[in-house]
Amino acid sequence: MTIRTVKKDGTGNFTTITTAVAASAADDIIEIQDTGVYNEKFEIFYARMKIRSSNFMSGILDSLPVLDGTAINGSPITSYASGCVYMGLEIRNWGSPASSHLINAGTGAGWNKVLSGCYIHGNNSHGVSAIAGAADNYAVIQDCKIVANAVNGINAGDWLIINNCAIISTASNRHGIIGNGLANATASFCTVDFNANTSSGPIATFGIGLTTGKVINCIVTGTNNGPSTTGLTAIATDTGTYNCVHLYTTIPFANSSFAARALGTGEFVGDPLFVNTSIGDYSLQVTSPCIDTGISYSTIFGTVITDVTGTARPQNLLYDIGAYEYIPLIVVVPAARTTRRRYLMFGRNPKSGAYTKIYPTDRRH
Repeated sequence: MTIRTVKKDGTGNFTTITTAVAASAADDIIEIQDTGVYNEKFEIFYARMKIRSSNFMSGILDSLPVLDGTAINGSPITSYASGCVYMGLEIRNWGSPASSHLINAGTGAGWNKVLSGCYIHGNNSHGVSAIAGAADNYAVIQDCKIVANAVNGINAGDWLIINNCAIISTASNRHGIIGNGLANATASFCTVDFNANTSSGPIATFGIGLTTGKVINCIVTGTNNGPSTTGLTAIATDTGTYNCVHLYTTIPFANSSFAARALGTGEFVGDPLFVNTSIGDYSLQVTSPCIDTGISYSTIFGTVITDVTGTARPQNLLYDIGAYEYIPLIVVVPAARTTRRRYLMFGRNPKSGAYTKIYPTDRRH
């Protein structure tokens, strides 16, 4: 295994991702060490590898290298190899024609990928598609923000795990996450805001449609100002637990036959009370019904212990529903002054609004 560095200013091993991929062998790591804009696409043949951002590995999630598809047709990444990993990339302006896939599986191969910590937005295509796993060998999309793409947010494949993702502002009559008829897909800790707003009414539009999969700890919200709600379903799955739905629809929860089903354990209909969706802030207000109403859940990587921003889960005794864990307000109150200054730490209970003493701390003058 060799780490091959990419930096546009020439101080890395390569100045383009394409040349780094061409020089790499199985299990090599390609690390992009700047936040430059890479206007290129590349193919991975037969040798699995990891492509990652050095900022992402250092915990810097809001400053990532960019794969920009301006004036380039097709897909940014076409992989003929199984087991590739992509971490900490911003992917934008791809998909001409609109049927192009952002992560293309190639022909007869390319399964079992991991897409982690990526910001995927402004593409004339699905946010993510053509990514799939196989029996007992899942593909994974986790900790990703998938925003304002022209088709579906995630066009799911077989044996796919979707965890800690925010899928926001899909195009009219498009799905947030769709995988109808595909086997064993799971969505957990996701926030989905999909748009079924059309004058003719939506036709079989889903916030999350995984009819043979599971949906756990997810929020689904959306808009529909058309005259019909036929086929508009927030969550379509036979197995759903601890989910919140908030949108205008006659079928908030459906089964694999797209008929209304009873609510699963912990599922409810209500306003999740986001902080400010007009500026893209889908974190939870202190009074949100999604706080402390989720459940611990494990993926193939173990128990989920962070949210999409890297905040630890849970912040209280129980998990929150959706991609963003609520962070309780901490208030510091100085105690009576003595030879040592003592501080009492208080945490606010998000349900009751009451403050509870956490622990004292000592600080000298």
